[in-house]
Formats: sequence, structure tokens, C-alpha cells
Amino acid sequence: MQAKELKSRVRASTSALSERIDALVADWLKPLLANIDRGCLPEFRPKQVNDPIWGTIELLPWEVALLDTNLLQRMRGVRQLGLAQLVFPSASYDRLEHIIGTVGAVEETLRALSRQIERWNRDTRDSPLPSVSDKDRYAIRLAALLHDIGHGPFSHAIEPVMQTDAALPSSESDSPAPDWRDELNTLQFLLKDLYQLNASPSVSEAIAVMMVLSPSLTKVLASDAIFTERGRPAEELQVIIVAAIIGAVDGPGASHLSALISSQIDADKLDYLARDAYHAGLEIGFDTSRLLARLELLAVRADNLDDGLVDLRKRASESPDGRFYQIGIAAAGFGSFEQMLIGRTFLYDRLYHHHKVRAAEATAQRLILVAQRDRKRRFELDEIFLGVADDTFLGCGAIFADSDAMWLAFRYDQAASTALQISGAVVPTALNLLSAN
Repeated sequence: MQAKELKSRVRASTSALSERIDALVADWLKPLLANIDRGCLPEFRPKQVNDPIWGTIELLPWEVALLDTNLLQRMRGVRQLGLAQLVFPSASYDRLEHIIGTVGAVEETLRALSRQIERWNRDTRDSPLPSVSDKDRYAIRLAALLHDIGHGPFSHAIEPVMQTDAALPSSESDSPAPDWRDELNTLQFLLKDLYQLNASPSVSEAIAVMMVLSPSLTKVLASDAIFTERGRPAEELQVIIVAAIIGAVDGPGASHLSALISSQIDADKLDYLARDAYHAGLEIGFDTSRLLARLELLAVRADNLDDGLVDLRKRASESPDGRFYQIGIAAAGFGSFEQMLIGRTFLYDRLYHHHKVRAAEATAQRLILVAQRDRKRRFELDEIFLGVADDTFLGCGAIFADSDAMWLAFRYDQAASTALQISGAVVPTALNLLSAN
């Protein structure tokens, strides 16, 4: 499937959502698009960024061009960890820092993978592995730069409010959800139908896909004056970026390199695990460099798979030359991988699912729902993606709400308290008992 067909299928099922997202992206890219039309683009040069996790990260000229637009600059006000800074005061870094860090993580991963491929091809000439070309590198770096552009205020905490089934508090003036909310769910199902995925695409990933496929970003990606070393047509770049953002295993634009953006071991996780722990002051003891050194590109064939892996054997037999490629870990890297899993579990327990963090997120969601009730209509997409800092967005929600009690609770760190804590393992048992009675 080519980019035109992908766009056609996506837009056919998301006309209202497409219209809103196209308008947002056009506004964010307006200065750059105007310079393209006038043919008077400034000279974009590489930029070096000092980073506490990856050291010096070098951004390529076209990455700088995109980074300087509101498409990415608005991420300065979106906190990576949502409302966690209410519990961990230093955990207040923004999503732009993570985006740049992910580009750095991708570059380090590609270098490590290239070294392994070179060693293999030097020692095993009869079955060479595909090398990482410059055009592959440029595409995956762009996917890293754009992978989080679908996030709104408070990152993932806002997503339940954007769902069709996010109920409003009772009110006689309740109105049905706008069409774009229904279409957002439709888009998620469509992506699952078009691609073989590791996991269902999140709300932010679905929105990011629409932004990548928007006419305005297409025009920027097609500009030869900006992308002097693109290596691929703009539309080919788009399908590769889309596949990487949603973690596609198979489908339009998907390849083994898609896993570097979204998979069990990807640059996104490598960055946010290290960065979240660093800013929250939590030590996870994760050796990133050793894990990267143990990455391998594997040729997967039907004859080197267990008989029980039916789907993988079928995929291998249907692939060109009877094989497909996948990124894996050498046996010597299992310890580092286990460290990563343990560190991730630790962060979920101590940081992401901290009871006060979850209470703050629930209060923020409630505040927005109450604001929607009191203004007698739901927030539109352009009202959610205002391009303002998280605190400012909450303040806007408080203006619409009749009572400012919840806003004051935020302001003075008095979010809802835990009344009852139930283990996830207990819930199915409790439901079975209720159904039996």
C-alpha cells in the first residue's frame, strides 16, 4: 500500500477529524510554509544539544527546521510526566526534551546495530544482513522527532477525556460527542486492521498519524530546499514514519527498523526510562550502553523457528527470500534486558502509578469534564491543543467551571485522597463472585 492509498483510506473514515487536524498543523507550520512559498528559506544548520542522558545530540538541518516550528515548540509546555511534579517536584521536564532525547537514543541504537551488522557481514559472507543506509537513518530519526506530536496537555492523562465514552457529569444540556471523537476511535480500529501491531495505537499515536499525513506536513517533507538529503520521496517517508509511530510489525512502510521507535526495546523507552528516573530522583540501575552493545539483527526463517510459532513461520514463508528481519538481543544481553524490565516495573510502582499522581490526574480529568458541563458543550480539538502550558490549560478549564473548588485543590496540592486501594488481581475474582450471586 502506497501513501496515497493509506491517506485515502484514513481520510475516508475520518473526515471531521482530518479537517480539524489539518487546520491545526497548517497553523503550526504557517511561517515555514510561507517561506517555502516565497522561496526565501533561511539556511538551516546542524545544531548540537547538550543532554543529561545522551551527552551531545546533533540535530540535522531539516530536523532543526521542523524543531523551530510550533508543531514541536508547543511541546515545551507539555510535561512528559503529566502531573507527577505535584509529588516529585523535579519531575517537571517537558515532552520536547524527551523528543530530542529519543532522536539521540535512535542515533546511538543505529550506530550499535550498524557495528553488529558490519561484524556479521565481515565474518559471514554467504548470508549478509541488510546494512543501515543513510536514507534509513534519516527516516527513523524523523520518526523519532515526530513520534509524540499527537500529545495534548498533561500527555497521557488527557486522553480519557478525548474518548467518546468519557461521560459528562449529568446535565440537562448535555450534547452528544462531536463526530471527531467517534472518528478517533474509528481511526484506531482502522490502523489495527491495516497493520500487524505490537499493541493497539493510543489516542496520541492516532492523532500523530493524522498529523504526519496532513497536507501541510506533506508539503514541508516534499521541500527539496529543506530536505537536501532526504533519500526518499516525501510520501514514502510518511508511510515509514507512520509505521514506526504505531509500532507496526508488518504493513505499509513497516520494516525491522520500525521497532526502534515502538517495540519491547525501543529508543522511546530507552530515553524515557532513563530520563524519568533521572528527573524524579529514582535510581533504577539500568545499563543502557551494555544493552545497546548486545542488540542484533536476526534473519528469521521458517526453519529456525519452533513449530508452535505458526504465525511467524507463515510470515517467514511469505516474505521475500523466505525470511524477514527482526531486532533482538544476544544471550549476553539478557541481564541488561532484565534490568530494564525491573526498572520499568519499579517506575510504574513508584512514579507512574503513585497513588497521589493518579489522584491528581483523576482530579484534572474531572475538572475538564465539569468545565465541559458548565459551558454546555465539549471542548473541540483546537481548544484542547491550544499550544499553552499545562497549568494555563487547567486555568482555562477553571474559567468555564461554575465552581473553582477543584482548581484550588490543584493550586494548593489538595487533590483527591485514596479511599480504597484494590489489587488488580482481586478485581476478576470479585466480579466472578458478583455474577455468581
